[in-house]
Amino acid sequence: MKGKIRFDYGFNDGSPCQELEINISDGEANKVYRLVVEFGSEEADFGMFGTDDHGNAKLEFASHPKLNQEKITDYLPAGEDVRNIQRVLVYLQDHPTLVTELQLNLYNRTHKKSPLSL
Repeated sequence: MKGKIRFDYGFNDGSPCQELEINISDGEANKVYRLVVEFGSEEADFGMFGTDDHGNAKLEFASHPKLNQEKITDYLPAGEDVRNIQRVLVYLQDHPTLVTELQLNLYNRTHKKSPLSL
């Protein structure tokens, strides 16, 4: 399993706006996984997701969600935002064994759009 993570953080009319997009590829086809995001010493369960017939999935979270996006503030721990993400972990449903850790690279962490398009 591989994954790409993109996040954006900016302001719209003085309010913070953030987006997190995770693209999964090469997973097991038609399986259910759990997504856990670590923020330093805290972690947040971002829920379950399923892969398609090719083992791919796309997850999107936003401050102002559009179609197929989840509201990111429903998942973030208090006082945290996408800029504080340390690790993204994927587990097979109902199994405590880690499937993969998706890598955040510095390119994704340092190239943010501001302000976000809503």
